[in-house]
Amino acid sequence: MGYDQNQWCLHIAMPKHVKHILMNQELFPKGDPITTRKGTLLGRFAFGPNLVTLEGEKWKQHRMIANPAFRRSLPVGMFGNLCEKLFSVMGDNGTKDFRGLSERFALDAIGFGGFGFDFNAVLDQNSPWVVKYLDIISAGFDPFFLVFSIFDKKLRFLFPSRVRAHQQLSEFLLKMREIIDYKRRTLETSRDTIKDSEKDLLQLMIEAEKDGEAALTDDELMSNLCVFFIAGHDTTANSMACAAYYLAKNPDIQAKAREEAIRILGDEPKDIFPSIDQTRQMRYITMIVKETLRLNPPLPNASFRVAAKDTVIDGVLIPKGTRIQVDIYESQHNPRVWQDPETFRPERFEADGEADHIEGFGWVPFGNGTRQCIGMNFSLTEQRVFLSMLLRKYELSLPRDTIHANGIVTHGMPVSAPLNMQITYKNRY
Repeated sequence: MGYDQNQWCLHIAMPKHVKHILMNQELFPKGDPITTRKGTLLGRFAFGPNLVTLEGEKWKQHRMIANPAFRRSLPVGMFGNLCEKLFSVMGDNGTKDFRGLSERFALDAIGFGGFGFDFNAVLDQNSPWVVKYLDIISAGFDPFFLVFSIFDKKLRFLFPSRVRAHQQLSEFLLKMREIIDYKRRTLETSRDTIKDSEKDLLQLMIEAEKDGEAALTDDELMSNLCVFFIAGHDTTANSMACAAYYLAKNPDIQAKAREEAIRILGDEPKDIFPSIDQTRQMRYITMIVKETLRLNPPLPNASFRVAAKDTVIDGVLIPKGTRIQVDIYESQHNPRVWQDPETFRPERFEADGEADHIEGFGWVPFGNGTRQCIGMNFSLTEQRVFLSMLLRKYELSLPRDTIHANGIVTHGMPVSAPLNMQITYKNRY
């Protein structure tokens, strides 16, 4: 049991029970986050009408438009360009905070990939829109205002910094509206000049409307873009930083991953952009990403569900109205499920490996079932490009004075980020 938003909540951590919850959408629909967060900074940004918050026919309509966009948009060329920019910032040799680097990389990736906007985060961490966005996110997840939401609504005037944060959000949302309007007006002239895989998600969703799918309003488009930001920025940035840490800490795993990257991309002394097909050949690098996400899931818990009627799970009565959360962290660290769960072992995810023999859903960083994160392949592809190009370019190691010698030290909620993730790198070409 846990306690969330002033109510008791049943936590589920066994994979077979997790599967039962996630595969029975009608019996365990998602709860209503809109009402509890309405009017708050986070509510204005992330809890409008979108894929995360909606249920029933409206959710199906949004999914029908967004699904083709995510299937078609895997902008490996853009990811490769961002890697080149990042390498120019890193230089040949040095020690830098990889959480900061990956945060800037992921922000540019979701800006370009989401709606074709250049935050210029990789080259300038102090660019105005970078500062504005990061301030909004930091304020949105401020624990005080998450717990005492009345101070974010009716009593906001008591906190000048909170008033400024809401004003920053209004400016950010206005910019997004301008971009949506521009995309709608220029669609016909741009749809045939860019290949689908490199188009941004906003353009692909608008094209889906034009091709006969039900249309979304500007508010709905904007709300979905906002939730794509929440789901795809910090989460992917944290995963990439943690993966770099595990590679630096485990030279044998790093060498094996580099061998795969070189085998697929070659060993010419220059940056090589992977193609989509080449990223799909990166089996060992994918195992590294999956094991990183097992040990460090983007969120500790999935969105809460509510039992629609009395039901029984493994002999236990779950009364109607019970709030239920899938405990992702515990499920993926459960010693009854995983052998030596605190050990970084990518081979768990090889074909017919340990992960394949788990009964139920033991690996759920992106959820599963009909409500699985729609951006999973976008994120996995981004990480494959980043890690393969990084490994070809640099050798990684941990500084002697690292605070992460005995494991990753994290901070923040609900998205837990590695703290001061200093990694030393030496160029190979």
